[in-house]
Amino acid sequence: MKKILTIIVVSILTLILFSCDKEINLKAPIISVNEGQTISWKSINNASGYEVFLNGEIIKIKNNNYQLIDSGEYQIKVRSYQESGEELIYSNWSNLLELTFKKENQLAIPILVLFTESLLIWEEIENANIYELNVNGEIVITNNTYFNLTKAGLNVVKIKSVSAPNSIYRSSEYSEALDFNVVEQEKLGAVILESTYLEVIYNDEFYLNSEVFPNNDNLVYDYEVSNDNLINVESNKFKAVELGTSYIKVKVANYLDAIIKINVIPKLEVESEITLNKGDTFKLNVIVEPLLKENEFIGYISDNEEVIKVTNDGYLYGVERGTSSILIITSNGGKLTINVTVR
Repeated sequence: MKKILTIIVVSILTLILFSCDKEINLKAPIISVNEGQTISWKSINNASGYEVFLNGEIIKIKNNNYQLIDSGEYQIKVRSYQESGEELIYSNWSNLLELTFKKENQLAIPILVLFTESLLIWEEIENANIYELNVNGEIVITNNTYFNLTKAGLNVVKIKSVSAPNSIYRSSEYSEALDFNVVEQEKLGAVILESTYLEVIYNDEFYLNSEVFPNNDNLVYDYEVSNDNLINVESNKFKAVELGTSYIKVKVANYLDAIIKINVIPKLEVESEITLNKGDTFKLNVIVEPLLKENEFIGYISDNEEVIKVTNDGYLYGVERGTSSILIITSNGGKLTINVTVR
């Protein structure tokens, strides 16, 4: 009888110790938030899943992160659990996070601005890392804001902007499905441009150096501008009349088109070379075209503060003899570099 009692007691103690070991081994998560967007934590050894406490509601998940969807105020904590038969063994709760989430952190859905023959062009989305297209059910990833449809006939396309890993922004939803009919044509060659990107200063006139391959000099070039409020075209001469981004498509009959992205930036004018004595102060007078709006501003950066220091208001101070470059930038994309000498 004593032997039986001893076995029972030992068995009970073993079960208690085993249960305690499991609880001890299951650690509480330590949670953090990526700018009010994604709650994450390191995976817990031996955990079967996690319970997320979200404003009083318990949500069971298997992965080690949880993404907020709707704007609002949140109280969040997490605990891990382990499945043991029909029972669940829980860790302690994690640290409590209290935060405000704003849905406007989600990237905008790309908007199509141009489609000709087989080329799709959409607006660049601020803070987007890449773009994901669903073309006839197949996923295509691109860094560009344009895509050439290669399949003749009907193409069904959806586009979304994708944020960078660990970004404070969330990827957008897909755009509505759009239908594009591509007509198959035999091409004699292709239009070639020197570059696919060009930065142009406001009010400047410019030309595009284009040719065809194989070479043929007796051809007529045609131009299609995605935003003619920004770029005026007359024959083969262009003029930047507004700030912003536009695309120019260069076309020649029976040749593959070429496309270039044009970014129009403000025009900045200031004394190109400035000389001042050591210890002197000089105020930069920067002329910006078009005029800055109320919420826009100018910034200044000295590349050698041991020679020249510059204030937020554009005052230069000669610290020591030498030369320094001053970068002048505007919040709407303008930039200009000048040289300053201290004697």
